[in-house]
Amino acid sequence: MRVTIPAVDAVLGTEVLIETLGGRVTITMPAGTQPGQVFRVRGSGMPVLGSSRRGDLEVRVDVAVPAKLNRRERELWEELRKG
Repeated sequence: MRVTIPAVDAVLGTEVLIETLGGRVTITMPAGTQPGQVFRVRGSGMPVLGSSRRGDLEVRVDVAVPAKLNRRERELWEELRKG
């Protein structure tokens, strides 16, 4: 599955609640999470044929970059750029 998080959450880290076949699960995404990074949720995927086990669910991260910024937001991003 894919989950989209804001850029600030990718930089600072966050927890994301997702729906799986077995119910809701919280994934902890550490600071510095990269776009396209994959997190594995063990035992929350599709059932394994001929077994009572479930496979793993892979969660791919998309990072949402803001398209429009107000003046203050732009100033903050510029300040971050300078380091």
